[in-house]
Amino acid sequence: MEHKPEKANTAADALSRKATFASISQPSGELLESIKEGLTHDPTAKNLIAFVKKGKSRRFWVEDDLLFTRGQRLFVPYFNNLRKTLMKECHDLKWAV
Repeated sequence: MEHKPEKANTAADALSRKATFASISQPSGELLESIKEGLTHDPTAKNLIAFVKKGKSRRFWVEDDLLFTRGQRLFVPYFNNLRKTLMKECHDLKWAV
């Protein structure tokens, strides 16, 4: 085994950062509950969920009462400034770049 400087070992560095980023980008339980509640109030979300339940959408799916789209992206409904709150929390993290 030989030591490689950080700059020379970019693949390993990228892989280790991905895990770190994934662990800090998971929404908290309280936030997930707010998103679930918002999905029941947002007309767009309700329509998308209805399409999913009828089997008319491959782009969206419901898992654990949450609505997802391609790339495991979580759909955040327009409800009680939830999107604004989420953006603020993400930008206020010490890991935000």
